[in-house]
Amino acid sequence: SGGPTDAMSYITIASSGNSVDFGNLTTARIRGAAGNNSTRLVFCGGQVGNEVASNVMDYITIASTGNATDFGDTTETRMNLGGASNSTRSVFTGGAATSSSSSRKNTIDYITTATTGNATDFGDLTAVMEYTTANSSSNPSQQNETGFAPAAIGLFAGGEPSAGGNQSTIEYIDIATTGNASMFGDLTGKRYIGG
Repeated sequence: SGGPTDAMSYITIASSGNSVDFGNLTTARIRGAAGNNSTRLVFCGGQVGNEVASNVMDYITIASTGNATDFGDTTETRMNLGGASNSTRSVFTGGAATSSSSSRKNTIDYITTATTGNATDFGDLTAVMEYTTANSSSNPSQQNETGFAPAAIGLFAGGEPSAGGNQSTIEYIDIATTGNASMFGDLTGKRYIGG
């Protein structure tokens, strides 16, 4: 509630209890995104001040507590974006450069999570969108109607486009293959920010 912070904390998922200090981000921020593989977690973009967006990416090694390290920069400076990942890549989607609705983005960036460096253009969302809920599935042993194993899919749902009004659309990408997002379906209702 007091604005951006650089604090990181963690829990041991197998044991109930309070969170513990992990370390600090390279820069205090809120409303960013994240992607990970089995050993590394990358934090992307966000808001570093009152409606001031960031292009910073930093990372931690999940198994070791400590401060985050610079990873590189995103292709565009933005906040309120979504993130998804598979075992190799992390993707960061949408967002906005400022609080103005005209600054909303349809950008999709990606990184190879294991290798530090600047993000690369992946493609575009089907619409300019801020506040999308993004995630990726975790069961590679099954396939769905799109033909992709679920662990390969990044899903982006809801959000707020430039025209305003919450959205019910669900879009998807194959994280392993660069290209534009495609329509997946619709949520049961319109959503602004989900989890």
